Amino acid sequence: MTLVDILNDLKAKIGPGNYATDSQLISWINDSYLYMCDQIVQDIPDYFTTSDSTDLIANQFEYWLPSTCERIVMVNVNYNGTWRHPQPLLNIGQIPTLADITQMPVYTEVNPVYYITGNKIGILPYPVVTEADGLKLWFIQTPTALTANDTPVFNLKYHGIIKQLAYADYLDLDDQHQAAEIIRNRAEQRIEEMVETLSERQIDQPKAIEVVVDTSLYVDTLNGDNPL
Repeated sequence: MTLVDILNDLKAKIGPGNYATDSQLISWINDSYLYMCDQIVQDIPDYFTTSDSTDLIANQFEYWLPSTCERIVMVNVNYNGTWRHPQPLLNIGQIPTLADITQMPVYTEVNPVYYITGNKIGILPYPVVTEADGLKLWFIQTPTALTANDTPVFNLKYHGIIKQLAYADYLDLDDQHQAAEIIRNRAEQRIEEMVETLSERQIDQPKAIEVVVDTSLYVDTLNGDNPL
């Protein structure tokens, strides 16, 4: 569903006598949408991961991060046709003050590193040749408000929750606070179910590892121990 679809559904739910403007309804829709996104991020921080590429420039250390980037997940760099996976620089004080690759021989194209400073990402060592789309970033971004034909970033079956929350806002405006509270509570339950479902999408991988330190399963066959 697009923003327009959700708006039309909301109007249909309100029915005749709607005295809220489209601007008010859209504001409530976006408040509800961004609230749901926040609930997802609280439990699944990397849910809104995306990627982007930029050109590597010969002898250039630092590059602008995408404007929507909130946190880096992974970095790939193309050195002379070979893709490498830089690791984050552990100590920001190790950033060279001079653009001279020879001053930091520990950083090689085989074992590169990256660092974040302000709104830029730095690559060590810097490339000696220009590579088109040679820097690829995976990063977390927070969704922005919907406009016109935008579609919410989560599954279609959860789009109706946005309408329900926005409808509750309308009922508050109409002084139907008890009805609004009932609808919000139902919506919150569905949001909890949504987050739980989304967090378990990758069912082939365990979400946590339990480290067992108890040694009671050890059997000393020489001394005839039997833990059972």
